[in-house]
Amino acid sequence: MIRTQMYLDENIYKDIVSLARKEKISMAKVTRDILYEGLKKRKTADLSGKHALRKLLEMQITEGPRDLSSNINHYLYGAEKNH
Repeated sequence: MIRTQMYLDENIYKDIVSLARKEKISMAKVTRDILYEGLKKRKTADLSGKHALRKLLEMQITEGPRDLSSNINHYLYGAEKNH
């Protein structure tokens, strides 16, 4: 392991102390666990939008207004329709 130092916001520090006491583990272990989980989520996050597009296609939406793309402001914000 590599030893490092960092500055923490007082509230974050208090939360780490509280968790360490509650779980009866060191503050370093709490901090490592939180960092590990956060990094794992960021590494595996699908930021490209492919997942969202796939989910949208799986919904197989076949109904809806035929003029949605040309009148998007009407359907989203209530603006006048384009004719």
